[in-house]
Amino acid sequence: MPHTLSGQIKVAKWDEKSFLETQAPTKAHEAELAYTASGDLEGKFQGKYLMIYANDDHASYVGTLKFKGTIGDKTGSFFVTETGRFENGVATTAWQIVPDSGSGSFKSLTGIGKYVAVGDKVNYEFEVEGL
Repeated sequence: MPHTLSGQIKVAKWDEKSFLETQAPTKAHEAELAYTASGDLEGKFQGKYLMIYANDDHASYVGTLKFKGTIGDKTGSFFVTETGRFENGVATTAWQIVPDSGSGSFKSLTGIGKYVAVGDKVNYEFEVEGL
C-alpha cells in the first residue's frame, strides 16, 4: 500500500568546488552535502551532487544521497538518486529510491519523490511502498 511522506529538509553542509576546467560562463562543480530531514522523514541525508552551470542563474544536476533515520516507528537507511534543474534561484528536483538499497526497516522500500527549493525553504514529498 502506498504512503505519502512529506516534510522539510534543511542544508546542514554544502561544500562545492570545481571538478573540470570549463570556458566561462559554464562551470562544472561537485558538492558534498548533508541535509537534515524533518516531518515524516526524521534523520539525515548525506551525499554528492555533480552540477553543470550554464551561467550563474541556470544549472542541471544529478546526485546520490543516503538517508539514515526514521519513518514513524521504523528505522533504517536507503539511497536516493536525484536529477534536477536550478533556474533563477529555484531548484526543482526529482528523487527515486534506489531499488534494494535499504537496510533495517527500509529493506523493501521503493518510491519516487520531489522537492522545490526556494532559498532556505525546502519542502519534500515522497510516494513510497514497502514500509
